[in-house]
Amino acid sequence: MIYNVGDDMDDADTLDYQTDTDAADARSHYDSAEDDLPYAYGRCEDPDETDASARGKSVSVWRLLFGCMFWPVTGWRDLKRARKSVDSVVISCFGPLCLLAALSPFAGMFYRGDESPATLAVRAIMLLLSYMFSYFLIPVVGRPFLGAKVSESLATQFGKNALLTLLSTLVMFKLVSNLLPGLEPVLVFLPLWTIYMIYRLTPMLKAPKDRMMLVTVILSILVLGMPLVCQWGLDLFL
Repeated sequence: MIYNVGDDMDDADTLDYQTDTDAADARSHYDSAEDDLPYAYGRCEDPDETDASARGKSVSVWRLLFGCMFWPVTGWRDLKRARKSVDSVVISCFGPLCLLAALSPFAGMFYRGDESPATLAVRAIMLLLSYMFSYFLIPVVGRPFLGAKVSESLATQFGKNALLTLLSTLVMFKLVSNLLPGLEPVLVFLPLWTIYMIYRLTPMLKAPKDRMMLVTVILSILVLGMPLVCQWGLDLFL
């Protein structure tokens, strides 16, 4: 009889232990399930990604631009991590540069007095529209030549910001050339800088290794040539 009572006490202790274990497992499963729901209870998607996004928003677009120009290997990575919206890049950098470049032909009134304000105004409009149209035309025209992966990369937020950055460098070079026409024989080589930036950008556009150089050449022709083609086309109508 006493032996049976001892067995009953052991069974009760085992039952209590199992109950506590099941409760702990249930709490652990609930916590794990809550971690799997990133948007539940106001939780963030990823603390690391949230911190990176917050740091990216605090970085100036101009700093990213010059980073891509002077340190393209790390500059393109910084631009990708920054996750800047396309609108912010246009408003903060590309747009103002285009407006300044559009106004720069009026500096010709100080260097060449034979050009009328109307002629300079037409040149300003052509310059402004050529770079704006180029941003939209380059991905469309380049799709059959760049390949599916590169075209998909250019359609992403990073790809659009990268294209705006490349065009911004050309606009900047054009601005300096119009303001300092005496240095034009030297400044004409500045677009080579943009080609080097494209060379460093190509690997981040997921270009196949066997087509890396070809993609670099095609994208360089499109980025440097499209504004000239647009200016030529606008010259026929304006």
